[in-house]
Amino acid sequence: MIKRYEDNVIKNIWNEINKINIWLNLELSHVNSLYRFKDRLKLESFKSEDLKCINNSLNIALNENDLNKILEIEETTRHDFVAFLKHIEDKVPNKSGRWLHYGLTSSDIIDTTNSIRCVNSLLYTRNSITKVITTLLERIKHEDSQTNILSRTHGQAAEVQKVSDVFERWLSFARRSFDNVTLAEKTLRVGKLSGPSGNYVHTEKSIERDALSYFNMSPFKHASQIIARDVYLDYFYSMLKTALFIEKVAYDIRLYSQSEIQELCEGFAKDQKGSSAMPHKKNPILCENLTGLARMVKGYVVTAIDNCETQWERDISHSSVERIIFEDCAHLVNYGLHRLNHVLLNLVINKDNCKNNIDKNRSKLESQNILNKHIHEGYSRFDAHTKSQIIAR
Repeated sequence: MIKRYEDNVIKNIWNEINKINIWLNLELSHVNSLYRFKDRLKLESFKSEDLKCINNSLNIALNENDLNKILEIEETTRHDFVAFLKHIEDKVPNKSGRWLHYGLTSSDIIDTTNSIRCVNSLLYTRNSITKVITTLLERIKHEDSQTNILSRTHGQAAEVQKVSDVFERWLSFARRSFDNVTLAEKTLRVGKLSGPSGNYVHTEKSIERDALSYFNMSPFKHASQIIARDVYLDYFYSMLKTALFIEKVAYDIRLYSQSEIQELCEGFAKDQKGSSAMPHKKNPILCENLTGLARMVKGYVVTAIDNCETQWERDISHSSVERIIFEDCAHLVNYGLHRLNHVLLNLVINKDNCKNNIDKNRSKLESQNILNKHIHEGYSRFDAHTKSQIIAR
């Protein structure tokens, strides 16, 4: 993600240092589970001294120096995970490190790591949505929210409503987004430590279950070499749902900000400039920015759908794509939520313009009253509608 739209928490979740440390912790969890169930696999040569040596040698978090060494090894191996394995095995004396990754394939660790990072991203996103929900609740309680404002359907004046009605609809959308993120976070708590084709040829389900429990994860049933990619669609759909919420609010505010309307507008700082050529302008730049970022999220979801198609037990067509879309989608959504929260906190309600626009459309707004009056007088609904239409126009 370009720095302009980075979120620091998301950056820390998806950076390379955090990734290799999750890899390390998964390997350690697995090798300890492997030892606990070694008798089932007849691993008599896996001694307690080996396990102790592994745990003692790899009990310190990996750092920038470790990452650089892994990247250096990768120049030879042309395989990032093999480079990682060689680096951590080299840290363990007496060849005890040979038990690391026993019965596994790289996708076991990589996919489970992606699930963990998706869950952490969703938990953070849920907190970001909560802040927006809190802001909307506070705005609804404020007396300014009782200001009358036009409701519009098809861009035409329809009825009179309260500003709080607008806020309530936004709030409802935010809560639905919150619910989707919560559901996805539960769905994504799956990992895989079942081997090259997911068939436990050189491992056992009990080892997988035990190792994953340390991370509050459950085994993904019927895996191939990878976790089926439709599982991750839940992650992207929840992010999409949140992006659509952001887009809806931003687009509404853009419409309310038009020169001929000017009812709800972004706050404008004292020395802020709206245009290099037209000093009078107060462009809704924050909301326009949010609308654009939502388009990016939509594109990532389409790409995630395409990733669900993999050859037989696995190919790597999804791999390069996922190095981008998992992280960048989380950046865009959380950046958007923080920006939207700022817009809502500083949203200006122009009471005079709200009243003027209602007054200008007063005759149109009376059309339903006239229609109902004619119905009470005994006209058929069609005749009452025709008569009222003439009067209103």
